[in-house]
Amino acid sequence: MNIFRLAVLACASFFIFAVFGCSALRTTRSAYVIEKDVTIPPEKASLYPDVAIVMIGDIQCRDKQECKNLDPAVDNVNEVVGMYPESRYFLIVAGDLTQSAEDWQIEDYFKKENRIRVDKKDIIRIAGNHDVKAGLRQAYKIIGSDKLYDKREIGNVVLISLSNWHEDAPRDNQLQKYIPDDGLAFLERESKKALAEGKILFILAHEKPEGAAWMGDPRSIFFWRKHNPSNVYNSKELKRVLGELSEYAKGSNGMRIVYMYGHTHAPGDWPDTVTVNDGILYLNTSAIRTTDYFLDLRKYPKIFPKFFRKVFPWNKYSTARVLLLKGGADTAFLFTRNLSKDEWYDFFYVIQLGVPFEYK
Repeated sequence: MNIFRLAVLACASFFIFAVFGCSALRTTRSAYVIEKDVTIPPEKASLYPDVAIVMIGDIQCRDKQECKNLDPAVDNVNEVVGMYPESRYFLIVAGDLTQSAEDWQIEDYFKKENRIRVDKKDIIRIAGNHDVKAGLRQAYKIIGSDKLYDKREIGNVVLISLSNWHEDAPRDNQLQKYIPDDGLAFLERESKKALAEGKILFILAHEKPEGAAWMGDPRSIFFWRKHNPSNVYNSKELKRVLGELSEYAKGSNGMRIVYMYGHTHAPGDWPDTVTVNDGILYLNTSAIRTTDYFLDLRKYPKIFPKFFRKVFPWNKYSTARVLLLKGGADTAFLFTRNLSKDEWYDFFYVIQLGVPFEYK
């Protein structure tokens, strides 16, 4: 697609969005992931999941006042955790826990996390691009271990977590979005094993690969390939691995691979934040930190503010995703929580799994 056609597509998309709203452009591109209206809030619905996975990311407050301002949103996660007392809750934090990995930011993040009523062994964190700005030692503090990549099993779900890191990351903003080569090798090895064993595969990374969920970050129209701020820097290598995994999962009557990521700060109802590409469900966690992107560029104040607030509303509200899984069921439910307003978004997703979820 040439630049002219791409620009026309982008302008048309943004016009439709400005006139009709996010729902006009949202599509999962798959019969296995269906969007529906919320008629009964999940805490009142008879879902009774065995496992609830709460996904947050991009806390990254820049000063102590902003950190304080985000406390109510983080505390609202407990409203989600309290929905089903008999369920086991996992907390997934998709990177950028801090703005620049300074000690006071790390301390503030863990104060927030410690108030969330999830067992510590069931919390999974990765380091995003902002978390590696101060070097590997600080990144380890944020992750809570010296493992840049890891594997967890939740029933028959295998979760592979991949942190960012490159030895030149503290000096190069682009390389702060790099997934280590041995991390990609780990992903390939463990994922193929999981899929060969008939399991469900979850992948957790901070950024998405180039070309996937393109509309999930509107900045994509201004950048290309590895310089796109939405993408993993070494996307070519990551896409090769994901392509092979997609081939492994072909033939399943449902989703076998879910790729969870943060980074974009897109609103929870933004198009392409939940979408299927080449047989993989890409799921953006949205963000805790609220960002009005154009007004956040301090040297460009008040440039068409009403228009840009409408067309580029980088998460106006702190947001979380909640995935509900029930043992023996081949259907999962994905809800989106507005943590700032203490309410649910008015839509949810029904996800047909390629194999039933097993949990003992």
